[in-house]
Amino acid sequence: MPENGSTPPASIDMEAWVCPAPLRDAPNILMGHGGGGAMSAGLVEHLFLPAFGSAADAAMGDSAVLQIGTERVAFSTDSYVVKP
Repeated sequence: MPENGSTPPASIDMEAWVCPAPLRDAPNILMGHGGGGAMSAGLVEHLFLPAFGSAADAAMGDSAVLQIGTERVAFSTDSYVVKP
């Protein structure tokens, strides 16, 4: 028992916790879709690819690649940079 006389907190059973399944058929784009995980991939796979067709399916990169002369340059809106 703690010194102040209060009861100790109950132990937490992490095995009993559940994570709800992603809302694949949600009518709106949710915050979870922007996390870059399964919900983002599902949004691209089930909404954008069918809408934009095989041209979008062929690329599936996270950048736009431009051919400038003999060189290729990639542009991305991803703000995470490992090493400039």
